[in-house]
Amino acid sequence: MKQVHWVKIPTRVLDKTIWKKSVDDNRVQELIDKTELEAMFAVKQIASKDPDKEQEGIGKKKKIVQLLSQQRAQSIGLLLSLLKMSAPALKDAILQLDIEQLKPNFLIELLRILPTDQEVAALKSYTGPKEELGVAEQFLIELLTIQRLKTRLQCFLFMIEFNARLHDLSANVEC
Repeated sequence: MKQVHWVKIPTRVLDKTIWKKSVDDNRVQELIDKTELEAMFAVKQIASKDPDKEQEGIGKKKKIVQLLSQQRAQSIGLLLSLLKMSAPALKDAILQLDIEQLKPNFLIELLRILPTDQEVAALKSYTGPKEELGVAEQFLIELLTIQRLKTRLQCFLFMIEFNARLHDLSANVEC
């Protein structure tokens, strides 16, 4: 049965309700159809085709393979949540040097989370299905498909910041 939440009626107001007026409890039970109430408020159960498989599936969770440390995966996940962009879309933005989607602050953070040599070796040696990997691992595997990623990101960051740097330096130079 579903729970019904109600507000308790103060006793001073009870005289003005139908509950005070009803003299006989049997009469109230005759007016209220208990089976109809149960049908309206009962929790509906979903019928399964094979109850044995359903019981097995309850205890099982999807197995996630983690190749990175928990802290590292969490920091990458946080960066991904701020980006709000899929890994393939990010890859396309990097390859196309899309200034609208990739801001300098994000590029700096992306350079910070690039995989180390050990992580690259672990990610490249993984032969299982990609769906079993964690979100951070899937993201890094997608980034590893970009050739010379670190150099590309550094050049892209320099390209974005060049005009601001030039302006700052030109103010200090006397002609």
